[in-house]
Amino acid sequence: MAPGESVPEGYQSIQDPISGDTLIFTSTNWEDELFRTAGFNNTHISVDGAGDKMGYYVSLAHTDQDGVAVGTDYNRTSLQSNLNFDISDKLSVSSSVNYIVSEQHQPDEAPWFFGRTLRLAPTVRLNFDDGSIGTGTSEKSQTPAHFIKNYLGETNREKLNLGGTLKYEILDGLNFTGSASYVKGKTTTENFIKSNRFNSSRLAKFSSLETTRKQFEATLGYDKSLNNHNFGLLLGASRIKD
Repeated sequence: MAPGESVPEGYQSIQDPISGDTLIFTSTNWEDELFRTAGFNNTHISVDGAGDKMGYYVSLAHTDQDGVAVGTDYNRTSLQSNLNFDISDKLSVSSSVNYIVSEQHQPDEAPWFFGRTLRLAPTVRLNFDDGSIGTGTSEKSQTPAHFIKNYLGETNREKLNLGGTLKYEILDGLNFTGSASYVKGKTTTENFIKSNRFNSSRLAKFSSLETTRKQFEATLGYDKSLNNHNFGLLLGASRIKD
């Protein structure tokens, strides 16, 4: 600083022990810039009831959660339904539906970025004098604001689970139970780096994984009591197809 000049707003100053000049600088606590108090919101609605022959339960839930680190968040919506029917004294059926969809934002490079940000020197500029965000010193040592502006990452997950069960009393003590389930899941991940001071390649990555499972089970059980003795026999079969 020249003699007579005042320290600009937002700066701190120190005297050079050798030249005696006044040096100005900014001091940033990068832990405060990287981490935050994360908000959380959970909404749940359900309806249930039962009659002589039928029972039901239906619920809808939604969760929104900010990540502790800036630029990260997570949300999920789920639907669940259970139905039970007594068709007769000997025959009953039940069904279930469970559907979940979620979205998460976190760049692929976030793990190493979080660690390196905490090692940034306090004097690295948070913002430049023209109001634009500070960039940091290198691609691996960026400011949080510059990183979350240019490094984008999103993961979407979807899962559907359908199930059904049938129970039939063939004879007194002889019962048949059959069940089937269908599970389908899908996960997609997208990452993109905008052209910036440290990387102009505009790198994009995409991955997708789908899984499907069908399962069938059947059991035949017989229970008998004779002279205070209980006897039981159970036969079963199961098939899984991925």
